[in-house]
Amino acid sequence: MQMFLQVALAILYAFTSCNAEECDCYPEDILESITEISEFRDAWNFFDTSQRLYLLRISLTVSLMGKQCIIIERSSATFPNIVSKLTYIDSLKRPGQERRTKVVRLTMKKRSEFNPKPTCFFTHDLPGYGESFPVVYWDSKCMIFLLTSAAYGRRGCAFLVKESERDKPLEYCKIIFRFFLRGKITNVYT
Repeated sequence: MQMFLQVALAILYAFTSCNAEECDCYPEDILESITEISEFRDAWNFFDTSQRLYLLRISLTVSLMGKQCIIIERSSATFPNIVSKLTYIDSLKRPGQERRTKVVRLTMKKRSEFNPKPTCFFTHDLPGYGESFPVVYWDSKCMIFLLTSAAYGRRGCAFLVKESERDKPLEYCKIIFRFFLRGKITNVYT
């Protein structure tokens, strides 16, 4: 509960820090300078797990191009690099050919000098979704990160969960996801 209150206060701070003249400010940019919540934005701690990670939701600012049931499995991890296997169903392929796998290399980096934790991960292996993915929130159950590829003039975000949590409600993660989301979502795993 304390963790949720700390993140909620940071979100409220980010929201109230924007003034009317700067109507298009992004709360995640303000969060970058608040070091007190950096422990909730450390990308390494979430990805360095033996559990499968499931993409639950993603904003409609990017196209999944028929991809469903997206699962990430860590293959190897040596800070700051993680190599993972991304598996998904491609609903646009013929039956028997729809299951796809690709290797994704992630590199953890800190996004600003204010924050000592790796609050961002980079990859060249996800064209169309961006190369830099700032983490806005993580805990032992879920991670919410931004997609830096913009469509319709907006950035989007995505919501990952660990396998042990995929069928749980995780309402607080959904609230945080909705706050950072700019637009509609699509459920990837149901």
